[in-house]
Amino acid sequence: MRKSLTVLALAALLLGGCSMVTSPEPMFTAADAVGAPALRDGLWGGEDCRPSEVRKAVGRWKACDWVLKRGDEWLSLDETGWAATPFLVAAGAPLVAQLRDKPQAYLYYGLEPLARDADGRVTRARIWPVLCADKALEARGETFADLTLGEDGNCTPAGPDAVRAAARSSRGAGAEGGDGDQVVGWLRDVRPGDFADQR
Repeated sequence: MRKSLTVLALAALLLGGCSMVTSPEPMFTAADAVGAPALRDGLWGGEDCRPSEVRKAVGRWKACDWVLKRGDEWLSLDETGWAATPFLVAAGAPLVAQLRDKPQAYLYYGLEPLARDADGRVTRARIWPVLCADKALEARGETFADLTLGEDGNCTPAGPDAVRAAARSSRGAGAEGGDGDQVVGWLRDVRPGDFADQR
């Protein structure tokens, strides 16, 4: 069976060596998620996932990198089994997705819904990493406001407002020629036999 791409690995593709906002403790709690839109449960992937492939059982996918959204976690699959990444989406402008990079830290991503289903659940979204600085600040050894640069090259926020402000400033400031954003979308529900070995 082809391995899935973990949420953290998928997000790392956006970075291109840029430093991220991280924290040893979560900046947002369940109370911050009240009013935030829900992401639809099921299989998610990037825009390179072709409908002809997505119609097949997941075990037969060859070019589509995917993750499984279930409740308040993202699930990925490798040779050793399933791995879960807890997350929540904090309401506000912009929305901020908080993921636990277990066991060391929490990571943050800006999130903009682009499409929803009939029940209001997000089915397509633009995401981008919350960075410590844009290229101009980084060249001067500085960060966005209320962030403290650490020895590992990442930075810690003074609080939730600092994360949200950095999320606003980070949009479009990442890799790939100044555009670190990526569009991801809901592909379909899980079906019986999706994860059976394909011979």
